[in-house]
Amino acid sequence: MIAHAQRGRLDLVAGLVTELPPLAPPLFSESAAKVPAYLIGMAVRGTLLLALGVLALDRGDRTGARLVALAERLGFLRNFQPTMTPAGFRAAAEKADGPDELRLAALDLLSGSAPG
Repeated sequence: MIAHAQRGRLDLVAGLVTELPPLAPPLFSESAAKVPAYLIGMAVRGTLLLALGVLALDRGDRTGARLVALAERLGFLRNFQPTMTPAGFRAAAEKADGPDELRLAALDLLSGSAPG
């Protein structure tokens, strides 16, 4: 899905685009946290977040930038190069917000009105 999104061809994996988002929350639940890391490691979770982030950015949803940042923190599978090169995702996430949106986000954080 990530490679297709990078090339503007999500239409070729439309079924995956529909099926993937509901699969994500259970991998981050309390019960999933008890599963041994060799079954569902952080890199698998990070890769899922990366895919969802790229999908969100492709749709113009700026929350994709946050998902990409979380994916980088968790780590993600980098086996397929150049598709899984972090620099490309970082650049896409950085373009998600313009200067005015970044200024407003910083102001929200500094004023304590933003959650988390």
